[in-house]
This record gives sequence, C-alpha cells and structure tokens, in this order.
Amino acid sequence: MSIKKIIFIVLLILLVVVFVVKEYQYNNANRANFDDEHQIYEKNREQRENAQKKSEEKEQKKQSEEYERKWKEKEKIRVEKETKLYKEYAKYGFSDDESSEHKIRVYKYAYKEEYYTYFYVNKIEYREQDFFDGMRSGSIYLNNGANNNQYKYVAADESFDIVTEREYDWPIFFSEGMARVNIGLRFSEGDGGGLIPIKVGGKWGFIDKSGKEVILLKYDWVNNFSEGLAAVAFDLSGYGRGIHGGKWGFVNKTGDIVASLIYDNDDSSYYINSTYYFKDGIVRVQKGGLWGWIDKSGREIIPIIYSNAKPFNDEELAPVELNGKSGAINRSGEIVIPLIYDGFLTSFKDGYIAFKKRDKYGFVDKNGREVTPFIYDDLDEENLDNFFRFDEKPYSFYYGLVSVRKDGKWGAIDKTGVEVIPFIYDDWFVFGKDDTAFVRLNSKHMYINKNGNVVSE
Repeated sequence: MSIKKIIFIVLLILLVVVFVVKEYQYNNANRANFDDEHQIYEKNREQRENAQKKSEEKEQKKQSEEYERKWKEKEKIRVEKETKLYKEYAKYGFSDDESSEHKIRVYKYAYKEEYYTYFYVNKIEYREQDFFDGMRSGSIYLNNGANNNQYKYVAADESFDIVTEREYDWPIFFSEGMARVNIGLRFSEGDGGGLIPIKVGGKWGFIDKSGKEVILLKYDWVNNFSEGLAAVAFDLSGYGRGIHGGKWGFVNKTGDIVASLIYDNDDSSYYINSTYYFKDGIVRVQKGGLWGWIDKSGREIIPIIYSNAKPFNDEELAPVELNGKSGAINRSGEIVIPLIYDGFLTSFKDGYIAFKKRDKYGFVDKNGREVTPFIYDDLDEENLDNFFRFDEKPYSFYYGLVSVRKDGKWGAIDKTGVEVIPFIYDDWFVFGKDDTAFVRLNSKHMYINKNGNVVSE
C-alpha cells in the first residue's frame, strides 16, 4: 500500500472521529439546552399554577368576604326590624325574653331582598302578611307523623285575641267582613310541591269578625264574597283540576240564597270556579254547557245561549261564541264585534283580543279593527295571561310585546303586528320581573331581554 493511500485513510479516520466527537458534543449541548429549557418551562408552569391558585384563592376570599359582608348587612337589617317590632308589639305582650310565650321572628326570603315576619302567641303562628280586613289568621301545627301532618286554623283580632270558638281546616282570611271556613278538609303533597286540598267529607261555611258561624258549614265549596255575594256549591265530587261537578248558586251575608244552585262548574279555570265572582253587579255563569250573565238578584240579563264566553273587562266587552262563530258583546248583550271568527283566546287585554280565523290567530282591537294579519299558529293562553300578570296595568302587553308562534317557531310582536323578537325559538317562557324571558334555541337555553338580545346562557 502506498504512502498516499495510508495518509488518505488516516485522514478519513480522523475526519470520522472528529465528526463523531462534534456530533456527540452537539447532541450533548442540545440535550443540555433542552433540559435547561424544560426546567425553565416546568418552573414557569409551576409559577403560573401557583399564581393562578393564589388568584383563585384571592377571588374566593374576596367573594367570601363580600358574601359575609352582605350577610352581616342583611342580618343587621333583620335584627333592627325584629327589635323595632318587639317595641311596636310590646303592648300585646311580646318580649325578646326566651321564656316568653309571645315571640317575634323575622326571616329573609332565600332569593329576594324581602323579609317576612312570624308572630308566635301561645304556640299559635301568625304571619304578618296574613293580616286582612283587621283580622289575623293563625295556624296550629299538629305533628301526627310523617304522612299525617296537619294544620289547624283560628282567627284573631289585631291584638291577637282569638275570636273563633273552634279550630278549622282552612286558613281564615277575611274579605268584606266575612271569611270562609272548613271542617273536614285535608291536604296532600302536590306533584310540584306544596299542599293541595283534598275532599274527605268536609263542609264549608262562613264566619264573621266576631267568630260566629253566620252561614252554616253545609256546602261542598264556597268562594269568598264579592260585592256582598258568595258562590256556593253542592254535590262536588272532589277538589282539584279535572275533578269538577256539582251545582252552583249565590248567597248573601245572612246565608239567604239569592241565585239558585242551578249553575255548572266553570271547567275552564285551574282552580275550582275561581271565575264565579261578581264584578260591577254581574257575573258570568254556565248552565247546560252554555254561558250567559246574571245580576245580583239572580235575574238573567244576558241570555245563557253562548257555547263559549269570557268575562267582561275594563273595555266593557266580552268575547262570545254562538253557532260556531265568535265575536264580542257589550254589557247590554249587543253584538259589537260581528260573530265572524272561528274562536278566541282570553278576554280583551288592554284593548286587544286574539281571534282565530281558518286555524290561524291574529289580533283585533276593541273597535273590531284587525290590527295584525291572521298568520300565527299559536298564542298559548297561559303564556299570554302570564304576559299581563306582572304589568302595573292589568291586561296590557308586557313592554308592549306578546309571544306568538309562527311556522313552528316562537317570537314576539308589538300591538301593531311588527316583529320585535324574531321567530327562531323552539320554546318560550314569559318575561318576568327581571325583564328577561327564558327561551330555547335548538338544544340551548338562554335569557333574552325585551329587545331580543341574549343577556345570559
């Protein structure tokens, strides 16, 4: 082998060795850099996590302190109110002494900035908000076991002196100087919570402010007095939605029957005959499946001929249906809006009513003018009624809006039929006192304001 070849091979080996050494050094340097960077990253991550944790702890502490501050403020208000009430009611024997039989307790509503008061007098509970017509409703809790708990009720005057001679099974609220009372009624748990009355052979009557039973407990149900008369019923089969029957009439405050018990129960109401109340001297009644009106003497003033009818309201108009066609009459029974429609929902609300024409709804004003086209699929009656419930002015559109459904989607229009909130929602729930409506779009629920803007999801 020549010298040149040997030198070439040696140089090549040296180059390879140098390359391997350099590559090794490079890899070690990169590994060291990577390790350094990883350590820095881990250190920074730990710092970030610690910072975030401290921030969260700080926020939680801040929220906790804010909650405690608000709670202390509310507790201060509660104690101040309770202390004030003790001074105010000291003349009736109330004392903050724990041994006293006359106690006052002020509680705060869980979700409202409001307080309510209980007076405890000799183991009888009186709620401040149950003070009506100068009289108090007191309740006595009887713990008869997990499934048989029951309340008994008495009536007392302003000084908490009991006026009733016996205990009743219904809260005693006076109106027009009279209070309906019951013996024999029991309560059961409702599907949605709360207590629902059930019939177990109980009878109803009325007491006056002296506690005297001026109308004997002999009826199956009675309504409160309105304009000096009260609706009473015999032969009801039960209490609650879907359980109706019996015959209704009206009695005066001495128990005399002024309108015979010949009228049917109003099946359109959620509560038993909640619509059998006089207003402006007349009341809508049902007999033989037909509707009309009587006055306070029991005289029929508008013929009982209508297959459907709603009460009169401040517009002095009532929607009616005769021979399959709907319109509206005045208090004289005269037809004001021609009987040309195919149905209606509710009474007039703030001068408007929803009539039906060829399976579509539209709005008509009190003069009979059609203010919107008849293009809406649905105006849910309960939804519609709820719209008017919160407004200062009864039967008005809330914010001038009403929810309607078109082409399977819900939206809202104003009184002229202009679309204010687009028809895009699958479900719609009414506006509440917080000025928002709860809606569903596809599978997403959200709250929107009166302009249709999403305020929370």
